[in-house]
Amino acid sequence: MCKTKDMVANVALGKCLSLQNSTLILDDCDASKMNQQFNFTWLRLIKQKGLCIAPGGKDKLALLQCDNLNSGLRWLHKSLTAFQPALESHFVLESIPRPTCLEVDPSHKTLRTNACNPTNKLQKWQFEKYFAP
Repeated sequence: MCKTKDMVANVALGKCLSLQNSTLILDDCDASKMNQQFNFTWLRLIKQKGLCIAPGGKDKLALLQCDNLNSGLRWLHKSLTAFQPALESHFVLESIPRPTCLEVDPSHKTLRTNACNPTNKLQKWQFEKYFAP
């Protein structure tokens, strides 16, 4: 079951997450590209073709085989409105005590994790479609 299945766009750059040769990149958004279609599941996994976006150490990201029981693969998105409404549009790692977000590195146009900053648009993401429970 998925909460949403669609392209994931960065608010600041208007570019979309893409999976290219098992590497996560940013690319021009194109709804016809299947490598840009990601599921955000009810278990809070960001996944495509059985691979999930995960922290990879030292602010890097990794793609790991999805495991519904691995809390290290879980991201909060649109679910922090009661506790931290300023982070509503961010992907926040659920398993790390200090708020850590998915972010675009503007100098390299690569992806990383970094301390959450509510005003940083490089940490803001949007899906086009959401499904009600």
